[in-house]
Amino acid sequence: MHARGVALAVVVGALLSIACGGEQGSPGGAYAVEARAGADLALAVHPGPRCGQGVKVDGGSLFVAPSGADDTANLQCAIDAAIASRHATTIILGAGTFHTSQLVAKGFVGVLRGAGQNATILTNLDQPLFVTPVDMYLQGVPSASNPWPTLIAFLGGAFSVSDLSIQIRGVDVTQGWSIYGIPSIKGLAHAVAILGTSAKASFVRVAVEGEPSPGDFYGVNVGNGIVFEGALDTGATIAGRFEVRDSLFTSLVSPVPFLDTRGASAIILGNTFQNTHLGAEVSDIEDGSYAFLFNTISLSPIVADFPNSGVIVYDYCQNPPLSACGTKHMSLVLGLNRITTPGDGIDLFTAFGDDVACSIFDNRITTDPASGGVGVYLGPGTSGCKVVRSGAVVDDGTGNHVY
Repeated sequence: MHARGVALAVVVGALLSIACGGEQGSPGGAYAVEARAGADLALAVHPGPRCGQGVKVDGGSLFVAPSGADDTANLQCAIDAAIASRHATTIILGAGTFHTSQLVAKGFVGVLRGAGQNATILTNLDQPLFVTPVDMYLQGVPSASNPWPTLIAFLGGAFSVSDLSIQIRGVDVTQGWSIYGIPSIKGLAHAVAILGTSAKASFVRVAVEGEPSPGDFYGVNVGNGIVFEGALDTGATIAGRFEVRDSLFTSLVSPVPFLDTRGASAIILGNTFQNTHLGAEVSDIEDGSYAFLFNTISLSPIVADFPNSGVIVYDYCQNPPLSACGTKHMSLVLGLNRITTPGDGIDLFTAFGDDVACSIFDNRITTDPASGGVGVYLGPGTSGCKVVRSGAVVDDGTGNHVY
């Protein structure tokens, strides 16, 4: 890391505390979600589904072991039992590889923890997964009757996920799906999606890995790694908190999108992005904060004119005023990142509304001069943004401050 002494540590600590809603000095702030342990957990989960031999109550937690075959039923049963308990619950995934179809966690509160990033692996089944073939986004949230191209979907909840890997394997990951009339896609849209109107989600020491796939998503078999997003069917926003820390993302389009939020905070800290098309993707954010700090990004070559950027902030404005539109009442902090890109390091295409505090500082950005890439681009809709020591800057905004 580019640590600059005690003063910087204090600043970053304050940012973490503010973004995570915890008191300074508390371990993890609001993200220190610990499940209620105790001998009564077996009774707590009793009203929920009965699970198979692969799911056990172990020391007040639910323990799931890989079966060597299709683990979908055991994983989904453990999730459903935890939710049915109406207690914060820890689900521990043992070492080994879990093979699974789509999983849905609606209102999960607690912890999902593996045995280590290299020890516990979740991967898709060998056969292509069935997905609602046409416009699944417009037919409601992910469910057993409306399967999305998403390996794990969290609908609301307050939870942490840690110490495991998600590996998307193969070219034909799904049987094919289409939205808005586009040609059929065989890859996954998301490895993990956090959806709904409000959620508190933390991911620590998690790896998400895709593979090359020439026909899908600009050459990879999964579009998004872990996405925090408002409802695509209605355009409604999502509130809450989103943390991704000390994690690894490989061979994806967009590792950690933060999209269509209102009243949400995010901190993306200390992660590594390898062979991805984007580092951070941010769109339509209101009334919250976003911090992208101490990340290392090495982007893939440009494919089909895709705008590879270490950080990109843009406006989509799906369905305002129900959806968010632009950047308003936000703190935007982008600092101390190492970015190697064939395109631009940081692109702000968004339009700033009222009360936007924008700070870009001490990013080490390496671009490809042949592609015309710059360190930072400030679009016409930006104003009052402070940029310090982050490479060459093109400023098309109004009243920005470049030092």
